[in-house]
Amino acid sequence: MPSGDVLVSTVRPNLNAVAIVPDYLDGATASTGFAVLRPDPAKVDPRYLYHWVRSPEFVGQMTRRATGASYPAVTDRVVRESKLPVPPLPEQRRIAAVLDKADAIRRKRRESIRLLDELLRSAFLEMFGDPVTNEKGRGVVSLAELLTEPLRNGLSPAKGGAVVAQVLTLTAITGAHFESTAVKTASFSHAARRDQFVGPDDFLICRGNGNLKLIGRAKFPHGLAAPTVFPDTMIAARIDRSRVEQTYLETAWGMPGLRRALERGARTTSGIHKINQKVLASLCFPLPPIEQQKRYTLIAARATDLREKFFSDGTDHLYDSLVQRTFGGEGFG
Repeated sequence: MPSGDVLVSTVRPNLNAVAIVPDYLDGATASTGFAVLRPDPAKVDPRYLYHWVRSPEFVGQMTRRATGASYPAVTDRVVRESKLPVPPLPEQRRIAAVLDKADAIRRKRRESIRLLDELLRSAFLEMFGDPVTNEKGRGVVSLAELLTEPLRNGLSPAKGGAVVAQVLTLTAITGAHFESTAVKTASFSHAARRDQFVGPDDFLICRGNGNLKLIGRAKFPHGLAAPTVFPDTMIAARIDRSRVEQTYLETAWGMPGLRRALERGARTTSGIHKINQKVLASLCFPLPPIEQQKRYTLIAARATDLREKFFSDGTDHLYDSLVQRTFGGEGFG
């Protein structure tokens, strides 16, 4: 395939795995999992086509036409039948140039945030060492020793249930930071118990998922205001704040060694990976003095402030806004 071809993954189109072939891959071969779009240079600019297949309109078209419940996919024909606005070539090139610049700003912003997170991880290792090797010889505790009450599973939604409540989705805890907007309305067969609502000291842990890399991911519910239920795909660990800082636990929990222990403790049933309360309760890691944990929390707070400044001017969302205006029918001058 020549450079300028646009590749679109035909599997799980909602994930929008797309790319444009760069010059250094000119003549490479694509796997059968991609639809290869070769733009006619007399009709469409390659960069313009590339930005189109990244747009919400294109993703929506593909998602609606995907077939297969557990392995949704579309055919090459479905991809090729998608309809896009085609202004004159000079206008396409102008639009593509604007979108390229906006995308570059977004990528630089994300790289800055990645480096900031990496710096914070380095600060953690400098202060505490690796939680698994424990080279600094800290006292070791199990998760169970840090709880103020037993681990508890969430509430399972029920189709046609008579009780409606706000419930977290797994997206809230599986990313780099807690996502307080990852909430939906769901129906349940009965009202949630008090202990099935999220509390501020609850360490919410991913209990089950088809992706092993997400098992055991965990976050505290920062910024969650309204009463919210947590689902049966999560386990809640109510932490003793007098012994462990939330920031310390979140960072230690995400370190590679503990991640490997969590993945080893998972079991697979019908393609779904799960981890149980017993495995989680027995997971051990070093516990430094609380005052040292608090110093790390202050360092992390400064990093959070910088991260928020990165987003405060809205430039991270510039690309999405321009794509929506271009391919959502609004256009931009």
